[in-house]
Amino acid sequence: MTDLAAPSSEPPPRGSEPPPWYVALLHGLGGLIAGFLLLSFLTETVLDDPEDLTFGFTGCLLIAAAAVIARFQSHPFLRLFALSLSLAGYAAFCVYLLKNFDLGTLAATLVLVTAGLYALYRDALHRFFSVLLMLIVLAYWVLEEGGIPADAVHGLLLLAAAATIWAFGTTAAPRAARAGGYAAMIFLLGLPHLVLFPDVDREIVWWPARIVGAGFALAVLWQIHRAYRAFQGAWLAAATIGVAAVGAATTPGLAFAIGLLALGFWRSERILTALGLLFVPVFIVVFYYDLQLTLLDKSLMLMAGGAALLALRQGLVHWARRRRLAEEAA
Repeated sequence: MTDLAAPSSEPPPRGSEPPPWYVALLHGLGGLIAGFLLLSFLTETVLDDPEDLTFGFTGCLLIAAAAVIARFQSHPFLRLFALSLSLAGYAAFCVYLLKNFDLGTLAATLVLVTAGLYALYRDALHRFFSVLLMLIVLAYWVLEEGGIPADAVHGLLLLAAAATIWAFGTTAAPRAARAGGYAAMIFLLGLPHLVLFPDVDREIVWWPARIVGAGFALAVLWQIHRAYRAFQGAWLAAATIGVAAVGAATTPGLAFAIGLLALGFWRSERILTALGLLFVPVFIVVFYYDLQLTLLDKSLMLMAGGAALLALRQGLVHWARRRRLAEEAA
């Protein structure tokens, strides 16, 4: 009985415990380096003419090899080796299509490839980069294609906003959809920065993007209210009017950042919360930079905005205190 109760002195089976994080990091870095060394070798030997069919075929082979490795292997070295192969394959494949076909063909092909490989990929990084690349190429195609109005890019914003809410704000979305949701979220935060580029800014009418951003933030607000009954009566109306006003009157990205911040706090998603906290001040700076006003008018606007935020804080503190007292009395 004493021998049975004593702890076993035998070491655990080899490979039964995951390696420390720094070992996994070194494995991953080794995989990336190995992949890029292979790419440099292929560039010197095979990938010399972007218009040659061999160039595009090699890209397809790299993408297929990466999909197989990422699906059946979970070692950090092999996962990031497959990621580097995938990135190199996408680069070669996209360059071949651009050299031999038009931008619309590239965009349509990437949509089909991303949809087909998303289910095969089991690695979140592969899914993330493939979806993000697809969205970027689609936006570039819309902005550069002469027969398509540049304002059609707002449709991509609407699609990305719906995908983000579906991936993180509903329980019906599978866990595999989160990687695509992160890509859509990065696209939401990145595209509104085009207001800083005058050549692009003149081609796009931004009020539809403001409506999409306000709708995104209001949809998140409404879902939080349905889940927790967080707002009552006048507070719900005030929050709705405030979010709609911010979305309609400021730079397009601010409402997206506020919506992501609320979504991350509600769903306990640290990445969403951190990006929301980071990009809210970023878009405030963008809004300040983009204002066609004198410095005095901008200063007065900042002072008024600061006073409004202080008043809002006091109102929220008062509301939270009254709610806590009501719950204690009940």
